[in-house]
Amino acid sequence: MDYFSIVFDGKKRFVLQWLAGGYKHTQESPLSLIRQIHAYSSHFLERYNERILKDKSLNANDIACRYLSRNKVGMPIAMNEEINKRLAKYGEGAKYGYRVRDGFCFARSAVEGVLSEDGDRHKDKIDAMLVLYTTFMNESDMKDTQLAAIDKEHYITWLRCVKDFQKEAKDGTITLTLEP
Repeated sequence: MDYFSIVFDGKKRFVLQWLAGGYKHTQESPLSLIRQIHAYSSHFLERYNERILKDKSLNANDIACRYLSRNKVGMPIAMNEEINKRLAKYGEGAKYGYRVRDGFCFARSAVEGVLSEDGDRHKDKIDAMLVLYTTFMNESDMKDTQLAAIDKEHYITWLRCVKDFQKEAKDGTITLTLEP
């Protein structure tokens, strides 16, 4: 069963999900399980309703329930200028979007943890991640060039996941435990 909470930042409303999910801080890092907060903005849910559900009678909680029940798994897609031509405007936090059953989620993300003092990102200790979903697009309204770029990144991500699981299963190094 999926659970979510509603929080407010002033007048801004967010739907939050608490999860644990796989994370690789660098390409060479082992896969680890970290705490994640997935936050959905009101704008995101409004666009989802407008572009998928098309039901003006639904309230915000109904839209959130429908989105979360229909889109349980998202594939992280590395963003580039072909997917979002204004990507540079959003900065470092906009490195990934998420492909879900119903379409494509534009998002911003950040991690929390202890960064290595010597600047070596491989030594960082990441404890948690925030993903803020900012807007939703159904793929039928996206340009062919955007879809081709998403398809390409989806395939690259899928291959990397397969290779990571194969390597870590072979080496016996899969670390999927949460620390207290």
